[in-house]
Amino acid sequence: MGTIQNFDGQGVNALGKIAVNTTICATASAIAVTLLTLYNEKHIEPYSVVNGICTGLAGSSAGCATMTTEGALVTGLLCGAMYFLLSWMLCSFKIDDVTDVAPIHLGGGMVGIISAAFFTTRSFYKIAVLDSGSATPCGAFYVCDGLGWRLFVANLIFLISVSAWSFVAGLALFLPLRIMSLLRVDKITEDAGLDFMSGGDVELKRFN
Repeated sequence: MGTIQNFDGQGVNALGKIAVNTTICATASAIAVTLLTLYNEKHIEPYSVVNGICTGLAGSSAGCATMTTEGALVTGLLCGAMYFLLSWMLCSFKIDDVTDVAPIHLGGGMVGIISAAFFTTRSFYKIAVLDSGSATPCGAFYVCDGLGWRLFVANLIFLISVSAWSFVAGLALFLPLRIMSLLRVDKITEDAGLDFMSGGDVELKRFN
């Protein structure tokens, strides 16, 4: 709801769209993760399905107030696929991300930002963000006086800028900690898995 700038008139009506798009995106993401996990693991993994919902919620944040319902559905499916891919990559590289924070927030956030650049409509943008008249942008899939790709370029620059800033800030914080050996857990915890040692015995042996 924080994406709405104008809470008068049409702005209030847009709150319903935000709720619907957020729900659809999260649900579609969960469905995508369920199907991909079922295909790859031959069973449904509740842990992954719940994380798929969280990824869809993260992905909906950028465009829940400005995109169409169909756009929210596609965004959710892509979020689920992105989560599955990044989670698989973490396991493949033996990176112990205990709660899959990177696949959820990085993966969902990236998909959400790019999807908003494709599925945003001018009418929704005017209500939720800013009415700039004929200069109001829209998504790349819609015709708005040749401005369809402007939002994509802006979102892409934003994504690259935030990623670069986060990388530099993270490097400045965690590199000294690694040098001082303050990041790595003890050997017993590492062998057992942070999931098991910190969260109980409900987590799968994901690296086996």
